[in-house]
Amino acid sequence: MNKKNVLQIAVAVVIFELVRLFTAPWRKRPKLIAFTFDDGPSQYTEKLLAGLVARNVTATFFMNGENGTGGTCGIKNGHEALLTRMWEDGHQLANHTYQHTDLSDLSVEQITSEVTRVEELIFDAVGGRYQCLVRTPGGHLEIKDHINAPIILWSVDSLDWKHRNADYVYNKIITSVKSGNIILMHDIYESSVEGALRAIDTLKTQGYEFVTVAELMRRTGVRLTDRTAYYKGKNGIVFDPGYKAPMTTSSKSDHADFFEITCSIPDGLSIYYTTDGTYPKLSDQLYREPVLVESGTVFTAIGVDQWGTRTPPTVIVAGGDNDIEYRDNLFEHMSHPLSTQISTYYHILLWDFPTL
Repeated sequence: MNKKNVLQIAVAVVIFELVRLFTAPWRKRPKLIAFTFDDGPSQYTEKLLAGLVARNVTATFFMNGENGTGGTCGIKNGHEALLTRMWEDGHQLANHTYQHTDLSDLSVEQITSEVTRVEELIFDAVGGRYQCLVRTPGGHLEIKDHINAPIILWSVDSLDWKHRNADYVYNKIITSVKSGNIILMHDIYESSVEGALRAIDTLKTQGYEFVTVAELMRRTGVRLTDRTAYYKGKNGIVFDPGYKAPMTTSSKSDHADFFEITCSIPDGLSIYYTTDGTYPKLSDQLYREPVLVESGTVFTAIGVDQWGTRTPPTVIVAGGDNDIEYRDNLFEHMSHPLSTQISTYYHILLWDFPTL
């Protein structure tokens, strides 16, 4: 074999290995989609939340302050408590303006008020601020330059608002959805809730993973910027895995009956924690350094990014049998408020890198 042939073979091997290196992470890529629900909360939102948590699915809720639909929808129409549940269930709380009015008819000051009033309701429920996504009523974009937030539209319209039929909603979603899609629905119709939950069951069997809009964008490499409209994530490409629970350890301290809790802080995340067994809010303790707790303390930590996306929680009992790292069977021995919801939080996607 001459030198020319050897060189050609060497170049071919290098190219082959480079192709394998850069395509390996996407070879078994997950199919990500985001279900979104507008105009609520409503009398049907609680049923939807129960169905989502039972299926270990997260969604994005674009909410109004007061929606004129029947006079019963929107946060201020008696649904404030549902925002806390949405937060604890891992959903994304997002903004659909206060009164669901045509923003093109309003002044800049009125537009700002429509957006900020909903933000304040959301931030009050979750205990702090994050960068909120906005969906304009009707998807109008004429006023986008006056909204200091990313504007999220959709790539699949279920037309649930038009037909109000569960079978239609189900079939529309199943026949239209592709990886990277954002699906538009409304949790103010019972038929939408029923059709959405049925669609989730079917799409799960087809390998789809349900994420919030912010997660869809992050994991498919879409960088969100203010005053820009987005219709979907990148189809077929997943750059990042889902967030993992914070790595947390417990060790005996120099003080009798006390343990030192240490958390790692991943890039781009802030760690919030509680020591009473409740799910952390943004008003709870921000982790900055090791925490000293008494033996038996239930320590719960979550990571939160700039869009309010949470990691699954880490929950450990200081000094207990499972105090070194989080284990899913820990909750078989506990009775605090997270025990009935942990299956939602403990869904961790491990990145699959084939061996080269």
